[in-house]
Amino acid sequence: MATDPRWLFALFALAPIVACRDETPMSTKPGTLTERTAEDPPMTTPSPRVTFQAWADQYQRGQLFAAPFEVIVWVRGGDPGDDYVSDQLVVSVAQGGSARGQYTRARFDLAYEPPYLAEEWSGALTSDEVGSLLQETFRSPLFSTDFPGEKAPNMGDLLKESWTFTAGANALSKTFFERFPPELGLTREAVRKLEDALMARGTRRVLNPLRAGK
Repeated sequence: MATDPRWLFALFALAPIVACRDETPMSTKPGTLTERTAEDPPMTTPSPRVTFQAWADQYQRGQLFAAPFEVIVWVRGGDPGDDYVSDQLVVSVAQGGSARGQYTRARFDLAYEPPYLAEEWSGALTSDEVGSLLQETFRSPLFSTDFPGEKAPNMGDLLKESWTFTAGANALSKTFFERFPPELGLTREAVRKLEDALMARGTRRVLNPLRAGK
């Protein structure tokens, strides 16, 4: 019996961004999505509220851009096939403040092998663009409040959204398993603006090939 291509999509759609799996800690080195190695500094686990407030204070003093940091936002899930989505934004800021972004999007598409179109846009971001995301994030209760949607339900094919901030040896990360909290809407809108900016002026590449004969 032939395999339903929608299920192949569900299996392979994460391939271009597999290094961001929930269970895999990420490198603290800016601009990378590789698994951590023995050379990476140990990740500490201070109180999320304390770390979040410290970063917010550094941002207000104009000091956050003095050291490398990385922000990753990944939305993925849904029923296999047309309803499945995967959108990942990576913002990497080098020491001194130069910033780059990478937006990776995967959608079900039978014209490609495996049956999804994975596109990536990458390019430089301005300090104002990154600052808008940080400003809305630090104004929000993203890492200072526990939300009901953080509790993983015993259900499959759900839409999930993960946020990870990494600076030096400190990292904060949380995943929502339900609708993104409405009180964080401005933060989510800041992410969409960066994705739109990268799609408008970034370098685009397709990460998987067309099926034979297409």
